[in-house]
Amino acid sequence: MYAVLYARIPSFIRSEFGLKSNPSLKGKKVTITGTLSEYFTHLGLKDVSAMDSVGDRTGVGSYHDSAS
Repeated sequence: MYAVLYARIPSFIRSEFGLKSNPSLKGKKVTITGTLSEYFTHLGLKDVSAMDSVGDRTGVGSYHDSAS
C-alpha cells in the first residue's frame, strides 16, 4: 500500500520537484510545508511554503519561502 498526499507545487519550483519534469522523483520522499485543505476532491497541501529532499538525492535541493 502506498501513502499519497496530493500537493500543489508552485510553478516556479516544478522544474525541481514536479514529477512531470523530474520523473525520477517518483517514489522518493520529500518534506513539504503548506496548508492542509481539499485539493482535487482529496485532502492535500496547498500554499506550499517549503520543500526539502529527504535522503541522498543528488540534484534535488530545497525551497523555502522567505516570507514564511
